Amino acid sequence: MKKRAISVFLSAMLLTALATGCGGASASGDSAADSAGTTLQFMNHTGEEKTIAYEDALIAQFEEANPDIKVEVQRMSMDDYTQTIQTKIASGDAPDVFYIEQSNLDKYAGNGYLADLSETEIVDHYDGNMLTYDGKAYGAPLGVNTYVVTYNKSLFAKLGIEVPTTLTEFYAACDKIAAEGITPLAAGYQDSWVLMADTQAEYANSILINDQDALKKLEAREVKFADSAEWKAVFERFGKRVGYAEQDPFGTDWNTACTMLATGDAAMVVSGDWTANNVADMGEDVELGAFILPVSENADDNKVTVPGAGQSYAISADSKNQEAAIKFVSFMTTAEAGEAYVADGIGVCVIKGVEAPESESALGDIVNYMNEGKSKLMGADYDANFSEEFRDAFQNTVSDFVLNGAQDVDGLLQKLDSEFDRIANS
Repeated sequence: MKKRAISVFLSAMLLTALATGCGGASASGDSAADSAGTTLQFMNHTGEEKTIAYEDALIAQFEEANPDIKVEVQRMSMDDYTQTIQTKIASGDAPDVFYIEQSNLDKYAGNGYLADLSETEIVDHYDGNMLTYDGKAYGAPLGVNTYVVTYNKSLFAKLGIEVPTTLTEFYAACDKIAAEGITPLAAGYQDSWVLMADTQAEYANSILINDQDALKKLEAREVKFADSAEWKAVFERFGKRVGYAEQDPFGTDWNTACTMLATGDAAMVVSGDWTANNVADMGEDVELGAFILPVSENADDNKVTVPGAGQSYAISADSKNQEAAIKFVSFMTTAEAGEAYVADGIGVCVIKGVEAPESESALGDIVNYMNEGKSKLMGADYDANFSEEFRDAFQNTVSDFVLNGAQDVDGLLQKLDSEFDRIANS
């Protein structure tokens, strides 16, 4: 696989930005890197080669401009990351810099695990899109992640299929693809986070788009799955979609699902805007597009949710290298870094002063939906994830539902309520 590097022009801009003041005041008053040098530990769950190349190029730029600071990156799968970072934080062994999601913010910031970034120059890089808790800034995001259907444009054209805008059109497209002996939807549930992203595509664009506190209400047991017609409809749609997936979705991993999409062995993947990046990293010459997963028969009701902020850089409150860590995060969130993020086609950036790309790529399709008013910008505290213990229970219960044929929706709802009651009362 070829790794893409940011351009010489952007490199020069980044170095200039750093030289003219990327170092910020320490959040805790600790001293900066001494003459012996500082090593920053940076942990994340970046998986796509394109994004890894982007990060590595920026880190190399940062180290070149700051020879007294070395950044050691530890990457792992999303399936392993959440538990690992939670264990490290609890044991006092947190890395200096790491990724956080909105769903973990209350726990981490509320318990004093994160450094307050409110008085650092990092906040100057945003127009209100940082992750905040109790009025203070703790997370510095790069972009937003949207849940969409990524499709093989060439295959759609060959089969004479138009982009579906309603549920009926979507199922008709799946039936037509299946009739040609092609898998309509590649699932890849061997990686459990893929199953979560698939279900999130359903409930984010149907339930959370109208009530972004819906998950919190379920966790607080103010709402029960079995009493909700909306949640029943989510799993009825999801169960029907599973019938269009490959024969053994749990025997297929994420990369294989993306390969199926790239080669035309499958026509679509329901996940997020990162799907096209992963396919591109495989070196396949394929034209991909993206469309909103229909959840209604009314095309005007089908919109894509756009979070105010996505996964974010955070700094450990216990880091002994906070001044260096702030300098690093500040560098990684400059407008110049954001321009490289967009230029490399990684996503829609939320850093101040960075414009969205205009193209006919999958990412361009998403931006077009946003520009056409077919999206809804969610509040800064929006999150499509349940908190950790509830998320595990949700994922395991839905996995069992799929393994058992994805037919017994009422049984699924009752089991989810049982599991959520157990956790809430523990």
